[in-house]
Amino acid sequence: MKNYEVKIILDRTMENGMTKKVTEQYIVADCLGLSESEARVVEYIQPFATGDFEVISYRVAPYTEIVYDKFGIVSQVDGEAQKLLGQNRNASTDPDRWYRVKVSLITMDERSGREKRTSMNLLVNACSVNAAHDLTVEHLKGCMSDYEIGNVDETKILDVIPFGDTESQRKTFSDFKKEATELKDKTKGEQQ
Repeated sequence: MKNYEVKIILDRTMENGMTKKVTEQYIVADCLGLSESEARVVEYIQPFATGDFEVISYRVAPYTEIVYDKFGIVSQVDGEAQKLLGQNRNASTDPDRWYRVKVSLITMDERSGREKRTSMNLLVNACSVNAAHDLTVEHLKGCMSDYEIGNVDETKILDVIPFGDTESQRKTFSDFKKEATELKDKTKGEQQ
């Protein structure tokens, strides 16, 4: 299964009450083909659209893996650290952005004895460039080969639509936070 990058044009109501046509970009995860990716993005967008919308392009996404800040811990630490250090008083602690992280895996070619670099792109959900870098390091901890993190760039992607029934599979940051709190409370109860 592949991930697809889908762009749509739709009407959004702006803060001043005016309606404006905007282009939005989504990743549809684990699709069998283009028609499935289009159907899933239409199902996902319909409840939020105020008027007509149209899928204008779709292609296979250039991302090898999608990395989530599942419980938002890395983003919370990074945002709070930026506030405490005075770097950004309005730093976000919610993993509400998507970053493209270029990673080069370094292996040795057995025949020539030279280093061989294989590049891959990860799509990382985080609140900042620093948090995206930290999540990438955490994600690659079990990697057998050496690696080098290259660019970390913010994308225009608004959301990733997971595999399955989009309505029941859609999880927000608050859902993950609630699960973490319940797990923490359950663990405390078992320890007492």
